[in-house]
Amino acid sequence: MGELKTVKDIYCQCTGSWEKIFPGYPFDYHFMDQAVESIYENEKATKTPIQLFAIMAIFIACIGLFGLAGGLFSDEGLAAKLCLSN
Repeated sequence: MGELKTVKDIYCQCTGSWEKIFPGYPFDYHFMDQAVESIYENEKATKTPIQLFAIMAIFIACIGLFGLAGGLFSDEGLAAKLCLSN
């Protein structure tokens, strides 16, 4: 066997061997990276909306924390939180 350098050389040798062993049956092949990528196409499509909703949730949580901090550190808010009356 000679050195195989390109995909075309490998394909030609595989096709020839296949025809010797299984005459009359077509040689069908696909690359593994394409097969795996086709499996994950749906996950790639749902990635963007999930990221968007995660960012929105973090933003809303930050607004809530800011509101709590603002109420806690204001004069009226601090008195109300500590149950002190003036």
